[in-house]
Amino acid sequence: MAISVDQLRAFVAAYESGSFVGAANTLGKHLTSVSAQIGNLEIDLGFALFERSRRGVSPTRKADELYRYAEVVLKELGLFSAKAESLLEQEPTHLSIAIDVSLRSAELTRCYQDVLATFPLIKLKILNGDAAQVMEWVSSRTADIGVIISMFTAARGVAQARAFNFEICFVAPPDWQLQEAGVKPSEINSHTQIIHEFVLGTSLAEGHRISNHTLVCNNAFEIIEMVKAGVGWAITPRYMVGDAIEQGVVQEFRLAHGGKEYWYAEAIRREDIPFTDASQLFWNNVMGLADR
Repeated sequence: MAISVDQLRAFVAAYESGSFVGAANTLGKHLTSVSAQIGNLEIDLGFALFERSRRGVSPTRKADELYRYAEVVLKELGLFSAKAESLLEQEPTHLSIAIDVSLRSAELTRCYQDVLATFPLIKLKILNGDAAQVMEWVSSRTADIGVIISMFTAARGVAQARAFNFEICFVAPPDWQLQEAGVKPSEINSHTQIIHEFVLGTSLAEGHRISNHTLVCNNAFEIIEMVKAGVGWAITPRYMVGDAIEQGVVQEFRLAHGGKEYWYAEAIRREDIPFTDASQLFWNNVMGLADR
């Protein structure tokens, strides 16, 4: 049995349109050609796919069962053709992106959605971890590109480019009695402070470790939950904790004589691995993101 692609296309078009005329219009072919393709397919199969009458055609039960298989075959054929074309055009085939869990956002998602829209057959891998994990994945070639809260240190062999800035804020459990006008370090250092783990290995450590007793956590979302539960206070990105502040489940405070402070995100990649069109597109998208 030798079934051609044209026969399957004629069958699917006729099944979906409910007529041979509709199939001919869909395929842009003459009615007699479509009718012949379906007739030859029925001969090859050994049974009828459509019942003919003066009022038109209607699919048989066997046609109902075969339709979904024919549809899958044609879809896979389309993917095969698209993949062959992408190989001919030397389009990138793989991209692995590692994103700091503290930076997850709809804006970053759109950065790699754009890659998928531009290169629909690319094999995309997304990894989430803390800043140190993302740096390690990029250094070890597990990820092609990473996006992290800046560790404020240079890594050997890794290119780092400053992306968007974001404001940080001080938050505490809602039932703590804190001065609205500004909290002196001496007033807060007796309370437990929850510190982002990545901070400990950076130049930020000295200025951001304020309390005498500290806990360490590598997940910003968990840090916010810990503050809600009354475990301690923390310095964390405002964009992550803004809703919790508005809902009153945590309270924001500021240090006396302290102004606004900012951290920033970085895009990172190995210096010895050249950009592909896909990695360059994602990189450019990240670098174009607005400050938060």
